[in-house]
Amino acid sequence: MHEARVQNLNYFQIRKFDNHYTCPTEVRFPHQRQASARIIGENIKHKFHDHRLYKPKEIIHDMQREFGIYCNYHKGYRARHIALEEVHGTLAESYNIFSSYLYMLEQTNHGTITDFHTDSFDRFLYMFFCFKACINGFLSSIRPVIAIDGTFLTGSHRGVLIMVVCMDNNEQIFPLAFGVGESETNKGREWFLSRLHKAVGEVKDLVIVSDRKNSIITSVEKVFPNSFHGACVIHLQRNMLAHYGKNKALKRYFERATMVYREVNSCNLWNN
Repeated sequence: MHEARVQNLNYFQIRKFDNHYTCPTEVRFPHQRQASARIIGENIKHKFHDHRLYKPKEIIHDMQREFGIYCNYHKGYRARHIALEEVHGTLAESYNIFSSYLYMLEQTNHGTITDFHTDSFDRFLYMFFCFKACINGFLSSIRPVIAIDGTFLTGSHRGVLIMVVCMDNNEQIFPLAFGVGESETNKGREWFLSRLHKAVGEVKDLVIVSDRKNSIITSVEKVFPNSFHGACVIHLQRNMLAHYGKNKALKRYFERATMVYREVNSCNLWNN
């Protein structure tokens, strides 16, 4: 079709029109703009009720197979995000019900320790919870050695998931406490450890293992001054290899030195 504007007028005139098309609609309009990410998300949200890990590539394949609709990876990703929000709610909604969730934990698990802290604008800062069963298990049956570490949260609301774990007599991981907070800051770590101290009390001969970043070192000294604070071997090894290069012999010597229980034996292994 060819059109041109009529001189001195505010409309266009069709000059040439060819009603014969050689390309089918599926080829000319493969992306189906009417099938938006919102519509696709509404159609696939039922597949997330069973906690299925439904990936964007699977969404693209299913849309093509079931409806003959092509969508690119970006649209599949947005459709997945929309469907998850429809099923589980938004991240903002989840943060809004944190306090209600912690309250229900205390009501259904008597003796469970929880805490929730916001700033002066009532915005979320920190969260902590420790089940009563975990407290009892740690104080009665677990050696007094705990490991503290965190992992960064992804998504639009950044932060850190903090975990405190230990080992039971079968050398299995025993969870003790969990928390969510801002990035690794002195104030955030001190707040979390103070709640942990409230949950377990003063533990005799307590050993705390961590990556020994400045924030955790300062906080342990304030909250658990009578404990021994050691460095995680895995973090030490990673730092060593990052500094000296990935040397297999060095890694082997390091692993041997960390498997002994006396300092003199460790030094002998390094010297030999």
